[in-house]
Amino acid sequence: MTMTDQTATRRDEISILDLVEFVLKYWLILVAACVLGAMIGVGITFTLQKQYEAKVVLSYRSDDQQKSLAGSLSSAAAGLGLGLGALGGMSDDRTIAIESLKSRQSITHFINERNLKPQLFPDAWDESAGEWKGKSPSDNSAFGKFNDDVLSVEDDSGRNVTEVFITWHDPKIAAEWLADYIDEINERLRKEAVDEAEGAVSFLNQRIATANIAEVRQTLAQLMQHNIEMAMLANIHKDYAFKVLDPVFVPDAAAPSYPNPILFGAVGMITAFLLTFFGILMRNLVKAARANRT
Repeated sequence: MTMTDQTATRRDEISILDLVEFVLKYWLILVAACVLGAMIGVGITFTLQKQYEAKVVLSYRSDDQQKSLAGSLSSAAAGLGLGLGALGGMSDDRTIAIESLKSRQSITHFINERNLKPQLFPDAWDESAGEWKGKSPSDNSAFGKFNDDVLSVEDDSGRNVTEVFITWHDPKIAAEWLADYIDEINERLRKEAVDEAEGAVSFLNQRIATANIAEVRQTLAQLMQHNIEMAMLANIHKDYAFKVLDPVFVPDAAAPSYPNPILFGAVGMITAFLLTFFGILMRNLVKAARANRT
């Protein structure tokens, strides 16, 4: 090792020793700053509006056997030159269902159906007069507010598990909105499935009436039977698209999801430590620089 390297190493060692000595010298002040910072951080949580998170765990209700049958029948129909396309829900139903949970149409309909804009924009709403202080917020603004601050959807397609969250300052309202929202999505998708299947049955009835070949009539009849079964299943299941694995519950009023006192306390403590540490360090450096001038 050269003389230069040895000198650099000694300087590094001295710097580390000086740092440890500095902390030990002012440890009482630093500890006091940490305690004060933690107290301020926790205190801030009492000034912020509490938020509560309601949660529901869902699983997409899939009937692979029915879809396989529909695919086989549609392929057979195409082979006979019927050109019926995919009848009876052959689209990617799970993707459609998941996107329905987050879609602008679903959220906007939910907001308007329950008149939630006054709650989403309380500062713009005159409660005593029962009217807006100015112009009513647009559907686009309401959607953005609800989608960004209220609703959250996390999907695990591998496990076929979807978690939906509603965050609001009232735990009972959060749970109520979430339960109603899932019910509304299930009902809308159920009606769409029934309408699609009934439309397919009507169409196939017309084709059967004009078909002259026995094989064609048999394939059309099987397709029609499949769609009748699909409509029947949709009418039976209230939770048509999503089965509830873990139902909605009212969040504990004593345990809000935000603000988190532990997190705020830790941030306050770390911030106070750093500010105090560098404040004392700068003060000593300035004093040392002044002493060197004299």
